[in-house]
Amino acid sequence: MKTLLLILISFSFNSSVLSQNSYPKFDFEIYKDKFETTELTSFDLDSIDLRFDNLYELNIDDYYCIFQRELNYSSVNVNPYYLYSVQSINGNYSSITVLHYKEALYTNLILLTYDLNGQKISEVSVAIEGGDGAWWFEEKSIFENDSIINSSYIESELIEEKETQEIWQTKRIKTIYELNKKGQIRTISTDSTLTKEIN
Repeated sequence: MKTLLLILISFSFNSSVLSQNSYPKFDFEIYKDKFETTELTSFDLDSIDLRFDNLYELNIDDYYCIFQRELNYSSVNVNPYYLYSVQSINGNYSSITVLHYKEALYTNLILLTYDLNGQKISEVSVAIEGGDGAWWFEEKSIFENDSIINSSYIESELIEEKETQEIWQTKRIKTIYELNKKGQIRTISTDSTLTKEIN
């Protein structure tokens, strides 16, 4: 169950816009001074200060404006979201990243794009890390150029433990995304492997 859960967490956001007319639109001018940094070319949570002290935390109104979808929890205060980076503001679309902290499970960095009217176009996970002592996972991504994102996801779980050895099962997923000139993020290819290791 853990493996299935994390695959869904890590890759369920890569989708086109559904019906979002009922949600407020994202207005960059309101939030432009609330981001921590700009124009990341790589997404790696090891390089981010995860104390969150200096980051802007989204309230419920912010959440609906930025994500333009239903909240999966009773409150954004339970599993908070934070503005992190402005990626691109151009004549076709805008893009930002948002950190999501789910206590005792994972931290996730999400890339979002919007059209010129502030309607969300796409949403995709670009970095994640979490787990516990017998189960861990991480995702890192990098912009190869202005339009290609390479993502690497690893998930490892202790499946058998004996007196003198441990058997770990590891899943690796490599995904290539295209960010086109319309701000749409689409999966170009996905390659996965599953291995067992004895330590």
